[in-house]
Amino acid sequence: MRKLLCVLCTLSVLVPAAAELEAASDEAVQRNNLGASLLQQAKVGEAIAEFQKAVALDPKYTAAYLNLGYAYDRQGRIEEATAQYQKVVALEPDNLLAHNNLGVLYDKKGLYAEAIREFERVLQVDPSNATARDNLERAKNSKGIAQEREERFAQARKEVEARPDDPRAAYNLGRLHASFSEKEQALKWLAKALKLGFDDVKFLKDDPALAPLKDDPRFTGLLEGR
Repeated sequence: MRKLLCVLCTLSVLVPAAAELEAASDEAVQRNNLGASLLQQAKVGEAIAEFQKAVALDPKYTAAYLNLGYAYDRQGRIEEATAQYQKVVALEPDNLLAHNNLGVLYDKKGLYAEAIREFERVLQVDPSNATARDNLERAKNSKGIAQEREERFAQARKEVEARPDDPRAAYNLGRLHASFSEKEQALKWLAKALKLGFDDVKFLKDDPALAPLKDDPRFTGLLEGR
């Protein structure tokens, strides 16, 4: 069974030297470079504080926004990371690093169409960008898996609605939830299937789609006395 989400490439982080950023104020550059150094030491919280100071000193300092976005992502603060990259593309519409990293974050959130758009934007400008190409392929794959998942659930729910007293229909919906490790819904529908008269206990015990449930005591409880 394929997983719903595919892991994309690690976000890139820009750590520029002060000499490359003549447009930024000296103090903003110093704050950014200190933050980059702290980030390399895995002192993410301290790095964020420095990047925040850098962009406060120079609100158009895109390198600091890029680093701040990367640091937020390291802490799992996806919405805040997304906002930083959006600021970069507002200031620099052709900033490929920001577009790539936005694509990665959109993919993490399941916004596959938006992710694909960002990666395609990178490749329009830089067709040889291997990272964006790999990310685009994975995002398209994730989108396809998500669409397949929705189609399968729609069909299973349709069968349950058409045959509400059919234990097999309830079982099929339960095993589908289990195959995506959605334990609560899986157990709910399996319990209903048993209540409706599902009696193929051997199949239930051996069904590979139910593997994510096998160590759950609630699943064991469903089988007691059967």
